[in-house]
Amino acid sequence: MRKRVSFVFIVLTSINAMLFSCVYKGTKNSRNLPTDEINLSRISDGSYSGNFAYGRFTYSVEVALEYHRIKNTRILDNGNSDKARKAEGVVPKVLAAQSIKVDTVSGATTTSKALLKATKMLRGS
Repeated sequence: MRKRVSFVFIVLTSINAMLFSCVYKGTKNSRNLPTDEINLSRISDGSYSGNFAYGRFTYSVEVALEYHRIKNTRILDNGNSDKARKAEGVVPKVLAAQSIKVDTVSGATTTSKALLKATKMLRGS
């Protein structure tokens, strides 16, 4: 009986370690994603939506452009966690810089990067 319990414990611990490794690798990879600049001069005025997905998460934004400038960014889907709410602090940085080449929010780096990537992926632009 003890051998069986030990075996089950070892198997469960191994599975847990593998899952943690996969999640950590995915998070690390998304933090290192480049955020290429958006050429606003090539996009007509209007509202555009953008999505970025990694793992089991999808991030969605709506960006309003006026005179080839970002007028407003609205977050449509960002999850409902403390880090997700904290990452929304990247939006004022984008508006001020008129660029997605801004620093991410400390403590919410991965989610900030995902919102920047969603902004880059504007559909219809």
